[in-house]
Amino acid sequence: MLDLFIKQVRAVSFLSHWLIIFTFFLLTIFYLNCTYFLTFFLDKLIIGEYILVQDWRISVKDIVSNFGENAGKIWQAMDQRGSLTKEELLEITQLNENELHAGLGWLARENKIRLDGENSYRLDSTNLTAEVGRNAGKVYKVLDIWGDVDPPILQKLVGADEKEIYSALGWLAREDKICTDEKSKINLK
Repeated sequence: MLDLFIKQVRAVSFLSHWLIIFTFFLLTIFYLNCTYFLTFFLDKLIIGEYILVQDWRISVKDIVSNFGENAGKIWQAMDQRGSLTKEELLEITQLNENELHAGLGWLARENKIRLDGENSYRLDSTNLTAEVGRNAGKVYKVLDIWGDVDPPILQKLVGADEKEIYSALGWLAREDKICTDEKSKINLK
């Protein structure tokens, strides 16, 4: 009788062990499906002409067109008013900081903008090639290895701050080397 009891306990123990594993497996599948659904939904959340992804926004229009238009606004403001600080450029052009830095990177690649001191820009042969060009090279290398990446991840992989990443993206956009995919992640063309 004791033998039969031990066999039943072992069978129940074996079944409960597999039941726990099976439950864990089902919960994992449920979690992954929910995570996939939420990620898909958040990637597709559109507000106006912008796609919202985490805490950064990038226009649905082509990245090269956006950055080029921003560079044009910066160039026009400086052509009309001369040397301007970053704050003045932000106010005059109505660009956000990321758009401003992307436009500055674009103009640096065109050899049209010069940084005077810490915070003042003017139209002239650029002195930003070393800094912006170096970061653009790092961003290009990361995109070449990783494929599609968003700017917050680029910051971590390149080891640069947000303004340096956007300046580098502006540089690469001017060279027509980058684009965005349907999830608004940056890719090489």
